[in-house]
Amino acid sequence: MQEGVFDNLPGKGKPLRLDDNPHEPEAWRLAHKILCDHGYTLPWIDERKQIEEAIEAAFKTLAQAHRETHRAKEPDVWAQAEWRRATNAFATAAKKLNQRIRDYNLQAPSLTFHRALIDAEKEIARLS
Repeated sequence: MQEGVFDNLPGKGKPLRLDDNPHEPEAWRLAHKILCDHGYTLPWIDERKQIEEAIEAAFKTLAQAHRETHRAKEPDVWAQAEWRRATNAFATAAKKLNQRIRDYNLQAPSLTFHRALIDAEKEIARLS
């Protein structure tokens, strides 16, 4: 690079095209491009996106509850009860999300796309 060997490469200064999926079969490339260009996606990809958004929301809610209930070194009775409520709500959400993840993993075409389940107890302990 210091010698300038890469200065005259094609596409220099232009954004990289990362639209192409190198793992996509050649026979399906055009069909996938047409679908994506018109806002469509494969059902399992859309489901994965929705699952990730739901997981992020659940974690965000739990973290917010932790911040609100653990301001003091010794949380009062209200804070303890609120934290218990928040952790129970998170565990319930994680259980539902884990079922969605299991269903999603059955649809995903390979293990590389599978999503790990949420370990609610571990996540709660990580914050505590």
